[in-house]
Amino acid sequence: MAEASRLTRILDYAQNIDGVERPVLRTAIQCLVALEGLKFDLNRHLSRFAISKSQFFVLSELFFEPGQALTPAELADRVVLTRATMTSCLDGLEKQGHVARLPHPTDRRMTLIRLTESGWDYIEGHLPEHYRTFCAIFNGLNEAEGRQLVKLLNLARDGARTLVGEPPL
Repeated sequence: MAEASRLTRILDYAQNIDGVERPVLRTAIQCLVALEGLKFDLNRHLSRFAISKSQFFVLSELFFEPGQALTPAELADRVVLTRATMTSCLDGLEKQGHVARLPHPTDRRMTLIRLTESGWDYIEGHLPEHYRTFCAIFNGLNEAEGRQLVKLLNLARDGARTLVGEPPL
């Protein structure tokens, strides 16, 4: 109830702001709150395995690029993290022994990130459970609803990318 009254206060405040449409703002706030809640709950789930959501996705990216190392910038783009957050994420994974930083073969200023044997074993051993978890989270959606959800979220992301001068996906 408190959340509903907070949303009402926000919408009441914003109703007289030029360029702000109440229904659009309501949708934006509700979507962002739901997405942040989903991210929070997913992080809580993954923390049982001593790993963050970002670290899990980094390991997963490296797992599906067998034998190939990626730069921190490539990983940041794929996992949608800032470069600074990626550095922190990689520091934690390196400390756990799951990734190794290697010199780039052609550019001394760059490093490559590769899964270690420990990282490979970790992600290979945990992917099935994580995928079952993802399915449990979205089990309430049928296939068409899932496609629609992705389409709508990508439309919103295109709007955000436009604001920062990036082309839509």
